[in-house]
Amino acid sequence: QVLYPLRMAAGRPGATARISATTLALLTVGILIAGLSFPAQTGIVAVSVVWLVVYPLLLGWGGRYIWRNWSVPATELARALIPPCLGVAGLVVLVEAARLVGISTNPKVQLGVVIAATALTYCGQYVYAHHRAARAMNAAGPAPN
Repeated sequence: QVLYPLRMAAGRPGATARISATTLALLTVGILIAGLSFPAQTGIVAVSVVWLVVYPLLLGWGGRYIWRNWSVPATELARALIPPCLGVAGLVVLVEAARLVGISTNPKVQLGVVIAATALTYCGQYVYAHHRAARAMNAAGPAPN
């Protein structure tokens, strides 16, 4: 999702439209193949795999694009991805812990657990980003008048 604003800011709306169309095409073809190749019981897992395959490809392409046009090294991009990846891991741990404790087999309760875990993850990410920005501003010192 970061690539679209970067491409627009670089004054390349046509390239933004092409990458958006490419993403849509890759997902559509992958999901179609998964839908035709797997039975309904495992089809949703196959569709998830399509997403897990397509987005790393786009992330790799985007990283190369950002490095080529703005000289931002891959290590900087990787460091920026650590907090969201840890957040997703925490989300999975919370949901699985609730499942293992056996909170409920009711789908509505399970959905509530997922929503609560997602809200906690997003709040944690917000608080982390806010504190990180505040530390960076404090480290920079007062703004010149």
